[in-house]
Amino acid sequence: MKSIKLLAFIGILTLSLIACSSKEVQTTWNLSVKGTPLTITCDENIADSNCLLNVEQSNAIIKAIKNFEGIKMTITSPIPENWLAEYEIESFSPNLDFWIVCNEGEPMYKLLAVVESSSSQIKHAIPIAYHVGKEKKMFIESEYWQAYIDDDYNITVTKAYDKLYSLSEEGYKSEESISTKKEDKYIIDTDGSITFIPALTFDIDYMAIVQFADTSKLVQKLDDSWIWNTITMQENLEPLNIFFVEAYHTFDKVSITNYYGEENDIVDISEYVSKNNIGYVALKKGKEPLFIPYDIPINCLKLALHYFELTVPEQWIIEDTTSLPETVENTHN
Repeated sequence: MKSIKLLAFIGILTLSLIACSSKEVQTTWNLSVKGTPLTITCDENIADSNCLLNVEQSNAIIKAIKNFEGIKMTITSPIPENWLAEYEIESFSPNLDFWIVCNEGEPMYKLLAVVESSSSQIKHAIPIAYHVGKEKKMFIESEYWQAYIDDDYNITVTKAYDKLYSLSEEGYKSEESISTKKEDKYIIDTDGSITFIPALTFDIDYMAIVQFADTSKLVQKLDDSWIWNTITMQENLEPLNIFFVEAYHTFDKVSITNYYGEENDIVDISEYVSKNNIGYVALKKGKEPLFIPYDIPINCLKLALHYFELTVPEQWIIEDTTSLPETVENTHN
């Protein structure tokens, strides 16, 4: 009798494994379901819901990693061979399923896959989460992607990359370190295709200065000297048609507007803000941006005009005797 029960148990176990791995019984996938809005990262793993993809499905996932529209991985790493269907997202169509797929083992990749409900064939897929880090002789680098899917199935993939020279003999080199954050946007169409939404581009030649302050990290609050700098900078830049913008937050998406309020560009200055809590960034089409340390207006303006390859106008009369108040010193955390 015990032998019969053991054989029955083995049979049930075998059928369960086949349900998660065999192409012939793909309609028996049993995945937990999550609703939108939803944030997806590599930090979570629903181990009790995973089903191993078959060869055809795994090949579709690997192909998607190699051929997707959007910003590619900065840190390249081997693409795993074995993939799991982790869970589903509520679908707007009875003919389509939306799976979150991750690599077997500790998640390093996660993809959103659009699957035909009847055959479990993957129609479209894009990588939406990625987490990898590397330690090298003189620096460490890491890359971290996460996705947000709203109720309308709009997908925003935020892609952050950091390179930190913290292992060198000289110690931390803030001027050489890199920290970037960018976004890719997609939408799932009614037919199940995943459409990439290209970032807004501006084909406008302009010059601009962004005066920024990360008030969450400054030791002391901004005072009247900040207002004085703002007024002086704008008064002297506007006649030269150099746009002037202030930024206090969302440093990865700073809107560059002209003096009519029209948007000319959207720029990411988070790399400069991560190293300097306060200062200026000068921008000119075709040139690498220039960081200008926070100082009295005349010093900042002279550095900016040199960057723009302009001479100081004769009509400029700017007091240069004012010292930089302690309350707005550039402090590092």
